[in-house]
Amino acid sequence: MLDYGYSIHLALENLTYSTMHIFQVLLLFFETLSLSFQKYNVNIPSGLMAAMTLRCISTSH
Repeated sequence: MLDYGYSIHLALENLTYSTMHIFQVLLLFFETLSLSFQKYNVNIPSGLMAAMTLRCISTSH
């Protein structure tokens, strides 16, 4: 299994990465995170996930 946190770190560090690529990596990360939470019966609202994703994108620039 890939280390998604490290992938995001690389995407944010490398300025040649496009915003869309960073967005896709973040979405993949959050999907994986929510799936792992569902596995342990912890539910995270998708609205919160979207807000967290947008916050990460806005603070990365």
